[in-house]
Amino acid sequence: MADTLARRLARFATSVTYESLPDEVQDRVKARILHAFGTGLAAHESPQCQREKALVIAQEGLAKGGATILGDGARVTRVGAAFVNCAYMAHRNQHDSYRMLTHPGCQVVPAALSIAEGRGCSGREFIAAVTAGIEVITRLASNPDYISAVQAHGFRSSPVFGIFGAATAAGKLLGLNGDQMVSALALAATFASGTVEGARAGTGETSLQDPTATRNGVWAALMASTGARTAESALDGEAGFYYAFTGKRDWDFSSVTEGLGQRYELVYMTSKQWPMTGYIQTPIWLAISMAQEHNLRPEEVEQIRLEMYHLETTYPSPAFPNPATRGVMSTAFGVAMALKNRSYPQYGPAIGSLENRSQSPSQQQEDPVVSRLVERIELIGTKERPPYFPRMTVVLKDSRTFVGELNGREVLRFRLKEENSLMKLLAPGLAIPEGQFDQLVKAINSLEAEANVDRLVALTIPPKR
Repeated sequence: MADTLARRLARFATSVTYESLPDEVQDRVKARILHAFGTGLAAHESPQCQREKALVIAQEGLAKGGATILGDGARVTRVGAAFVNCAYMAHRNQHDSYRMLTHPGCQVVPAALSIAEGRGCSGREFIAAVTAGIEVITRLASNPDYISAVQAHGFRSSPVFGIFGAATAAGKLLGLNGDQMVSALALAATFASGTVEGARAGTGETSLQDPTATRNGVWAALMASTGARTAESALDGEAGFYYAFTGKRDWDFSSVTEGLGQRYELVYMTSKQWPMTGYIQTPIWLAISMAQEHNLRPEEVEQIRLEMYHLETTYPSPAFPNPATRGVMSTAFGVAMALKNRSYPQYGPAIGSLENRSQSPSQQQEDPVVSRLVERIELIGTKERPPYFPRMTVVLKDSRTFVGELNGREVLRFRLKEENSLMKLLAPGLAIPEGQFDQLVKAINSLEAEANVDRLVALTIPPKR
């Protein structure tokens, strides 16, 4: 039997246990779980998520069995719950990121939950499954050239790679053996989808891609559990996943599984501190820091030059850039908001939610101070700046000039401690009481001691009035 890429990943996924994980990995994975729960609950009341929830309940509601929609309590099919819960976790655009263009946590966590709930899967088993799922995504996307080629080929990397994490986590909690896990990955390759046209056009279908990938990943694992026959070479074959989504055959896949199980790629994931696109997080951070340090006043600003990694200025791909550079989802808008307020909101109409992507700049930017600053910002894409390490030059009307940059520091790679702090900022806007949310945070912090995940799910449901 050939030792294909799918076989090597399946061998890792089926063998990993909570006890085998380094302390740092345990900490980081619990942080990813907490981030997914918190940001998902923060999006619960959005009209878009409510519409998606209503559709799934109408089509797939169950009297018993299945899995729970978080923050609601309605029970639907397991694939339906995976879809809706991922939709919550991805909606605010505050999910975690890897290589800027994949978002593992918002897909793997709801996939694992959909299988674990009601099956007696322990907290340790849940952590191990989420670890396996996230590590499979980050390994498959570990070479930056893979993601660039996928995006340039017209596909969106997050759902295309994310489905494998959802399938892996769900398959592990289903108890798939090695052959069945290979089949789950092969079926995920067959089910993978998602184009960048929506991101290029600035429309909303991208918000449905990650939930669909999550749903399809869970379905792939369930189908694999029935004994579906699949191609061992589904990933690295002549007409396999990588060729289909990149148009290239001669990739070297040795680095994908190098040190697998000893070195964890997932530790390089980042968290989004604000509900805004990943590559805009650090410019916001830098703008807030400079405004506070130099007492910058918006009315004194003449010009802002922002140098960023070139791919961050041509989202979603240099081949298919979004021509809208001034709207509420833009870097310029995020920087202008941060400079004006010396902070950035966690809630409110100013945030970059997916629901206002289709609005024009005039609809979005009602604040004249923000609008004026946006027009004074020049974005400069360069290969000299690493991803997430921008440099900002602020020129005032009196010719004073201030320069700030992020360079070489670990940025936004939140451990559990940092995620706990972020959750305190989210808590006031949630539908559940802060005391109840505190219990949920504590339960995730000590998830390895939980007999199952059912208490976590229950703690997301608002008390009856």
